[in-house]
Amino acid sequence: MKAGWTARATAAAVGALLLTGCFAGSSDDDTTGSTSGDGDTVSLRLAHGWTGEVPQARAFEPAVERFQEEHPEIDLTVETAAGNEIKTLVSSDMAAGREPDVFLHWGTRDTSPYVEDDRLADLTDYLDENPEIRDRYEDGAFDSVTWDGRVYGLPIGAYAQVLLINEAVMDAAGVEPPADEADVLRAVEELVAADVIPLAVNGTAERYLFELFLARELGADGLDGVATGDAATRDAIAAAAAKVMELRSAGAFPEGAETLQTLQALELYNSGAAAMFYNETWTIGNLAESVIETTTLSTYPGEDVRTLAGAGYYVYISADAWADENRREAALTLAEYLAGPEVNTDLVDISWYPSPMLADQLDVDTAALPPLVQDMLQTRTDAVASGEFADKLDEKLTAGAFESLTSLSERLFIGELTPEQFADELLAATAADPARL
Repeated sequence: MKAGWTARATAAAVGALLLTGCFAGSSDDDTTGSTSGDGDTVSLRLAHGWTGEVPQARAFEPAVERFQEEHPEIDLTVETAAGNEIKTLVSSDMAAGREPDVFLHWGTRDTSPYVEDDRLADLTDYLDENPEIRDRYEDGAFDSVTWDGRVYGLPIGAYAQVLLINEAVMDAAGVEPPADEADVLRAVEELVAADVIPLAVNGTAERYLFELFLARELGADGLDGVATGDAATRDAIAAAAAKVMELRSAGAFPEGAETLQTLQALELYNSGAAAMFYNETWTIGNLAESVIETTTLSTYPGEDVRTLAGAGYYVYISADAWADENRREAALTLAEYLAGPEVNTDLVDISWYPSPMLADQLDVDTAALPPLVQDMLQTRTDAVASGEFADKLDEKLTAGAFESLTSLSERLFIGELTPEQFADELLAATAADPARL
């Protein structure tokens, strides 16, 4: 897939179930983007995690190859580290003072330290001067990459959280799908009695459920108070945490869920060991063909806030590349392409990955997609259009507060913290390091 790439680091073999990757440096010491002496070629480095078993790789890696073929004036070095390992690659490069010129990453919940250190290009003025770029994305698409009112990335990935139900597994167990939020525990108890894992989740998805329950307790606008340490949100935090622990106590989740990778949890669903699966929409690209026909998709049962949805993945340009006129032009050419209609269309068509772009910007034949994918796209569209959604809490947090949320959630799930203790410690963390909304 990567033949012909000038890659200093490439993804190593990725296990079929693990969203991990590794990368190795070459003997080439030219590790920073540069402009050639004759001015004909500009060298850039691109780093991304959409490789290996990540479903977005099916669309994204060929798109990068096309860019290389169509832009011989840009000598593009590509570095990859699958899934969450992109965090390690980027942070290591930042620490070494050799940050990639262009890279893909989550929002400021992860990149705020780089913003604070002036390592990322501020794109605010560029977007103000080019409103046609900003206007091709849905409302709120830049929220998770905005820091102190300034924008630092172009949206490339959107999400919604969805519940998948394998009707064949439910039928075999003699269990009716839950009709509403209160009915989930009934379905869980009956599935446990039938020796079926009710809900295939990992620790991350458990945290997603907490964030959904929290949004339902507070309303979509109430999450800002949690992100800034407002003590008035304590009872809602504790109540949402208690709901997750009630599900755990009922046996809803796999044993050792907090130790699973996302695709390991999905394999429990793909294999028929679990009746339901809860996570974000990108995971649909890894569904086994054998379960697609028997799977139905919905939001998690409940009213008011139907789901958590938004844009959460972005294309960044380094401040170093931005400071050089030739590299800035080349980096913008690459970033606009990656976050533009052609690549976003492919991500929907090939990887079944929702786009943060407005529908009229894309050339997607929705009717040609599998019915389940059509349902996923329509479910997200309906939730966003109705306003019955909220951003994830973690998209609002600083990097330090997000790390605290992650570690505190793990301690909650394994029983080290009560819901009340969890609420107190989370608010202490966000009060000490409040969101820059």
